[in-house]
Amino acid sequence: MEIKPVIIAIGYNRLDSLGRLLDALENAYYEDEVLLVISIDYGGDDKVTELAREFVWTHGEKLVKTYSGNLGLRKHIIQCADLSMEYGAAIIFEDDIIPSPYFYKYVKQAVNFYKDDERVFAVSLYSQVWNGYSNRVFVPLKNEYDAFISQIECSWGECFIGERWKEFKEWYRQKEENLPYDYNVPHAVYEWENSRSKYLLYYIVEKGKYYLTPYDSLSTNFHSVGVHVSRASSSFQVPLFYGDKEFNFPQFENALKYDAFFESVDLKSRLEKEHPGCKICIDYYGLHRDYASYDLCFSSADLPYRIVKSYGLELRPPELNYYYDVKGEDLFLYDISVSEKHKRRRQHHYNMLHYDVKDLQWVDSLFYTLYEWWLKLKKSLWKISCK
Repeated sequence: MEIKPVIIAIGYNRLDSLGRLLDALENAYYEDEVLLVISIDYGGDDKVTELAREFVWTHGEKLVKTYSGNLGLRKHIIQCADLSMEYGAAIIFEDDIIPSPYFYKYVKQAVNFYKDDERVFAVSLYSQVWNGYSNRVFVPLKNEYDAFISQIECSWGECFIGERWKEFKEWYRQKEENLPYDYNVPHAVYEWENSRSKYLLYYIVEKGKYYLTPYDSLSTNFHSVGVHVSRASSSFQVPLFYGDKEFNFPQFENALKYDAFFESVDLKSRLEKEHPGCKICIDYYGLHRDYASYDLCFSSADLPYRIVKSYGLELRPPELNYYYDVKGEDLFLYDISVSEKHKRRRQHHYNMLHYDVKDLQWVDSLFYTLYEWWLKLKKSLWKISCK
């Protein structure tokens, strides 16, 4: 039976943001009638609820949900995602997100393509170009398909598949108050507070689940000021796919894959074949903390182990430098069993920076640094004045 995902717009106290999202949803393309749920948490701006009730939705039924008490963002979204179990799938947008006009076609096609594959937990609309854990550029390897498989959870436009969400909820009830630390998840995630993404990441890593992630983003993020955002930023804006097409999705085995650290699963598999019996760590971004549990590590970080071989950092994405055996001293294959100190490589640090920011001029870099320093100083002074 074909699944027709419900659309859920999340609101609280950002009137203009919700209005912008609802207008974008109304102006999007739909091939059939779609249920729109506008869910407004308690305690925000009354005008937000008024906007939701007055909004005209011409593509099917509209339902406005309100609450008698404040849920908070995590509980609010988790409760909204429960609708995926009733309707088969649920597309969730927070109010600072904008979808592509053809987002629904992409999601509906993807959900029905993977609905029987338990390894695909959810469908992401947003395509990351930045690894926020390491503050480094992320560029996935591309093949003939329109999407890849990853453990990169992203709350900036996602669709939960009902059967998968049901399994997550059972796990969540057990782990909500007792989530143990896991080295297989980036360290920063464990310290997130009041975040449903924290639980989703821990779940998909523990259970070996994945998101379908598009190469061309079907949503983008305004990062508007709100409860969890103190300063608006365009840093999370990505190029938005703005055309109509039939999407070409890979079977799970044929998809390129990335793990929760944004590292290439395919590179890991290749190294394991070339070094049978060795436990391999792919750590281009230098985020791992459990090197001692591995035999070999492929990394750009300066680690205190013997270098088996080094590579340059010129091709994009970075794994291609290994595939094409690019000469240089920016990527290293380490033998973790042998400790070895190395001289500080200033040129390596420069090469890494240049690889990410390309031709940023030093004057612009200096201005950016001073401006960011000034903003942090202002924030610190403001906190002191408030005491």
